Amino acid sequence: MRTTINLNDELLRQALEYDGNRGLSNSRLLEKAFRTLIRREQGRRSFRMRLAEMRADAARYRAPEPHGGARE
Repeated sequence: MRTTINLNDELLRQALEYDGNRGLSNSRLLEKAFRTLIRREQGRRSFRMRLAEMRADAARYRAPEPHGGARE
């Protein structure tokens, strides 16, 4: 898809610096940034899902309160 965007000059300069002078075009650099963002967010989502599953498992297998949990 073709589009026109306005980029922060300093941000673009830093990104190109981190590119290590591999000569990526602006389009390739943005594509790489998008792919990196997507991978990172997929990892976070996956981690949150695993954490929720672990918490659900822990709650399911939690030991019952002594004496049925009722107070006298």
